[in-house]
Amino acid sequence: MMLKHRTDSLLDKFVEKEEKATQAQREKQETLRARQNQEKIKREDKIENAKRTAKMQEFEKERMMARIQMENERLEKFK
Repeated sequence: MMLKHRTDSLLDKFVEKEEKATQAQREKQETLRARQNQEKIKREDKIENAKRTAKMQEFEKERMMARIQMENERLEKFK
């Protein structure tokens, strides 16, 4: 009887430790996944920002070219 009680107690402790280890591993994996998702979002944001910046620069370039063209046409009228 005493041996059975001791064995059951040891098994209970073992199961409890296994459950804690499993839970810790699960939490670690969830944290890693969350970090990876954040990094992915950050990379995608950088790409979108770069595209937006390039688009703005292209717009400014076209606007500047239009101004130059208008100025050239205006100067041609005086020649």
